[in-house]
Amino acid sequence: MYWYQKYGEEHPAEGMSWAAAEDISDRIKRYNLSDAYHPANMQLKKSEDGRIRQNWPEGNDYYKSSEKVQFSSVCDSVGKIIKIGDENIGSPVLFIGNSFTAMPDVLKGASIPHYFMYLHGIQPDLLFRSGAFGLGRILYKEGLNYLQGRKVIIYCPTPNSFQGIEPLIPPIAKFSDQNLTRENLKTYNSTNWEKIQFVPPLNDTIFSIDNNGDLLSAKNTKKGQLFLQFGNITQLNKDCEHYLEIKISFSSGSYGSINVSFDNETLSIKRNLDPKDNYDVVYFKLDNNRNYENKTLKIEFFNEPKRDQIIKSIEINVLKNK
Repeated sequence: MYWYQKYGEEHPAEGMSWAAAEDISDRIKRYNLSDAYHPANMQLKKSEDGRIRQNWPEGNDYYKSSEKVQFSSVCDSVGKIIKIGDENIGSPVLFIGNSFTAMPDVLKGASIPHYFMYLHGIQPDLLFRSGAFGLGRILYKEGLNYLQGRKVIIYCPTPNSFQGIEPLIPPIAKFSDQNLTRENLKTYNSTNWEKIQFVPPLNDTIFSIDNNGDLLSAKNTKKGQLFLQFGNITQLNKDCEHYLEIKISFSSGSYGSINVSFDNETLSIKRNLDPKDNYDVVYFKLDNNRNYENKTLKIEFFNEPKRDQIIKSIEINVLKNK
């Protein structure tokens, strides 16, 4: 069920993914999914695990200790691995998850969605981000049209998905785009990075400006801090809800954290490896009975990321519902 050769590996092995797929497959029999795509003549083939790179341990007659750890890959009728998640096929069944959903190797046709497909016969879609938490936030970013035609959504969370200071689904999700107005207070980009207070200072050990004028946060460094000014927020309409929106745009992907603090509240974002997921947003609800004057926004970037992070812009907006 788990990699008992690697004690520090918290991700599940093939057995756990099969167990989850069996339960899911049994549970959704209640739904009419006759319009789903059913791959014909699926078969299993053995693939060698490229991460573990260890032999099976001794003491179990079922496995040979002279062989490398392997798992089952789901293939089509000619032995080609069936890809899930590369593109949206409009399946009525949608899996949402991070690396725990994709084990032992989603790229090699071995994951909870693959084993579900083999057992149930239906090819699902997969919205997958390696290293991601707050999966509801990722789904929200795909837009409402992404859910059209879905009949079953299988959310594969970890305990982190429901704990801590990371938002699950943005609070503005309850409003339609037509009912929101956005006022830009300040945008930082290649034209004015120097207006930010950097800790440590710009061009010291963490932050620098790259050849494109974008802000670079260096890999393998400790957490750096930005302090941003954006003016005053006054005379809020008491008949509307207001939010302070902080949008950070990237041209890179890497594991790491972003903590955004405003008015004694902190929200956190977990970045993931997919560079296509090129922005993150947090929202602070504003009190209509207050004025916000001379406030400072603090952003803490990453903690020893494995890759350089490239920040293209930071937008500070006020949203209100009409």
